[in-house]
Amino acid sequence: MIKALLIADGRPDEDPSQISIDEVQRLIAIYLVLGGKVIDYWWRIEFQKEGSPHLHLVVWIENLSSFETPEGIELIDQVVSCHYPSEQENPELHNLVKKNQRHQHTHTCHKNNSQNCRFAFPRQPSQQTRIVQPSSDEFIRNGGRFCTLKRNSNETYINNSIQRFLNSGMQTWIFSHVEIMKLLRINIAKYVAKSEPTDLTGSILLQLSEKFV
Repeated sequence: MIKALLIADGRPDEDPSQISIDEVQRLIAIYLVLGGKVIDYWWRIEFQKEGSPHLHLVVWIENLSSFETPEGIELIDQVVSCHYPSEQENPELHNLVKKNQRHQHTHTCHKNNSQNCRFAFPRQPSQQTRIVQPSSDEFIRNGGRFCTLKRNSNETYINNSIQRFLNSGMQTWIFSHVEIMKLLRINIAKYVAKSEPTDLTGSILLQLSEKFV
């Protein structure tokens, strides 16, 4: 993300590792890459068995519209996408999405002898982005994601991404929206306490419940 912000700021040759956290926050505030002003965030880097790092990130956006409103749906479509442009439409983005954002089944998709891909691929085409209720069968088929993104039949294996980051040179940026507060608290608690004593998850969840009502 820092590399993409530097490119957007006209500083593509600067080393992201040398940028201070204050400067990162300033750039995020300027470019509003997540749809608004970031007022808080939490992140955790995890390493897969092969040693590949990946990032879990939660951000709080100031005055964000509820995703269950037309304004909220519009914001989702502005920030996150599973669009797979043709080579004629955008050759560079086509190749980036094809290389980095297209899901390919592996043995991890069927962990614990699951018959279906645990990452919910292929995903269903949809003419528009819409909210999925947690009590619905679609929520389960959608892999626990609270919204179904607009996608056509050629995009059923495309991961969600912030494509302005892909356009700026980011190799992979998968972005999932969580708005329902109960689910948000559970997910934060799970990742904060991952690989920690099992009773820690409950304690974190309690603190989050008291802070975010």
